[in-house]
Amino acid sequence: MMCEATTRPVWLRIWQSPRQGSVMPSAMAMHRSVELHVAHKAGVALTIQQLRQAAVYSVRYDEESDRLLHEVFAPYGIPYRRATG
Repeated sequence: MMCEATTRPVWLRIWQSPRQGSVMPSAMAMHRSVELHVAHKAGVALTIQQLRQAAVYSVRYDEESDRLLHEVFAPYGIPYRRATG
């Protein structure tokens, strides 16, 4: 049986240049970097897919810096399923 849990609150911003974002291995590396940062701050390993499902992960273009901004914002924690047993 699975149970719901919540991580510590998380707020994370990672910048990525447009050139980095256009290269597939770099995009995968950026996602891995986001996952590692979230694991460190939240205390639990979550995938980009889980962060998207929780609606706490976004990527947007910032015109001022001419970069992509990967942001994880969960002021009350990120819900996730923890295996029991």
